[in-house]
Amino acid sequence: TPNWIHFVPYLKTSQDQYTKFLLDHAPFYVNMARLIAFSYADYGWLGAVAHPESAYYKARDSIMLANRLNEYFEVHREHAKRLDADGVHIYPTYSHGAKRLLYDNGDWIKTLVRDNVDVVNSSISWIDGEEVVLDNGSSIKADTIIAATGFKTPSFLRSVRVSGIPAFRQEDWCKSPSAYAGVFANDLPNLFIMHGPNTNAAANGSNTFFSDIQAEMISKIIIQMNKEGKTLVQLRKGALGKFCRRIKEVGMEMPWEFETSVPTWYRTDEGGSYQNWPFSCSEYHRITTGIDEKILDFK
Repeated sequence: TPNWIHFVPYLKTSQDQYTKFLLDHAPFYVNMARLIAFSYADYGWLGAVAHPESAYYKARDSIMLANRLNEYFEVHREHAKRLDADGVHIYPTYSHGAKRLLYDNGDWIKTLVRDNVDVVNSSISWIDGEEVVLDNGSSIKADTIIAATGFKTPSFLRSVRVSGIPAFRQEDWCKSPSAYAGVFANDLPNLFIMHGPNTNAAANGSNTFFSDIQAEMISKIIIQMNKEGKTLVQLRKGALGKFCRRIKEVGMEMPWEFETSVPTWYRTDEGGSYQNWPFSCSEYHRITTGIDEKILDFK
């Protein structure tokens, strides 16, 4: 299925000499530029992909941003028509944000319409030497094959064997993973999960931001435990349930929950959604910096 594309004309272009000078000699300019970019992504794009009837969408200038996702196909209308006539359908038919957004300056669609490029919609049946055999019986000779075979995103803790804790049933947890702030799971004392369930930045912010916040929080907890002579930290009963209910409630306003007509790695084969953070990055920062003994039990 095609992706929605955010048209960024200046992508891959060099900074002009004045901007380079400011970046090199004016630290305040760098910080200001980063803050503007962060705020734009954090508060704008999340609302732009939300359900049009949701509070998220109505509370932000989301109509303008959502319309920008249609701009790519408007600017490159002639290329899109040519591809459509050749049976290559690049127009998404699902809600913004149900799949990962792409960023492009126009190079992608211009590449597809080049005379020396063919777009093949058929699936690959097998590879025989230099021949790629398709499911329609035809074959293509190829000197180089780049395989994009996908990856398993919901496999939290599957590469780690947890034993010695009877209350924690790892196989059951892996089927429907949950963790407070994506870090603390029930019945797992002294185990911190980095980039755990529901901490992926789908339309806003940065996954590096989440990792930085998590690392800072975990470090502070360990330092606090050492100072106070504590040897165990675990999630208090009831904290995770309340957190997950809030994630689910707001998540239902997001396309990775309500848009089920499109295949996406945001959901498991069973339809569960354990990947994306449905709030702003600022909200994640507030939650993690506010974790205290009401949430965690120290012994």
